[in-house]
Amino acid sequence: MKRTQKLIIGLLLTLGNLSAKATRAPAESASMSYQSAMSLARANDERRAKAVCNPREMHAISVASQIAYRSAGQLKMKALNASKLTSLNQTIRSRLFSAYQVLECSQNMIPRLTYTCHERMPHAYAQTFPYFGTQVWISRDFFFKLTDMQRAGTTLHESTHKCGAYNDTLINTQTVARNFKGNWTGVADFYAYWLENGFCIPGHNC
Repeated sequence: MKRTQKLIIGLLLTLGNLSAKATRAPAESASMSYQSAMSLARANDERRAKAVCNPREMHAISVASQIAYRSAGQLKMKALNASKLTSLNQTIRSRLFSAYQVLECSQNMIPRLTYTCHERMPHAYAQTFPYFGTQVWISRDFFFKLTDMQRAGTTLHESTHKCGAYNDTLINTQTVARNFKGNWTGVADFYAYWLENGFCIPGHNC
């Protein structure tokens, strides 16, 4: 009987040790996961810190935003007035009024935009999500090498993405507006073209 009791006690102790080892292993694993999580958090913090625009960069962004805001106000009135010209056909007039609406929305959006000096996509001056949010990601490698007017054009371009201009087709003095086919009012870069080159009407005088 005593021997049986000893065997039972020994078995229970063995099982107890196995149980202790089983509960300790996840604790060690959890500790490793915690260390990995902390390392990842520190890396993310460092990346976010680097992405904060410095005062010089924020000044350049502020100047561009002010130019873009004023230009949007001027361009929207030119688009609205041109939309009333009876000498233009109805399609052009309708597109000009749509452009007025995009610019009205964009002008209201520009002061609300927030900036991170870290690119999300390579080889782009800036990026933002269409329609929702206010975040704009700035590429240090490209954006700050532009002139004030080009930065303002980029700012207006990004703001129009929030206001229905989802098309990212690039327009410049070579691909020029008069040869642009389709509904140009949905092309964000067309508004940057207007800001940098002056107001004109596709298919009419530009």
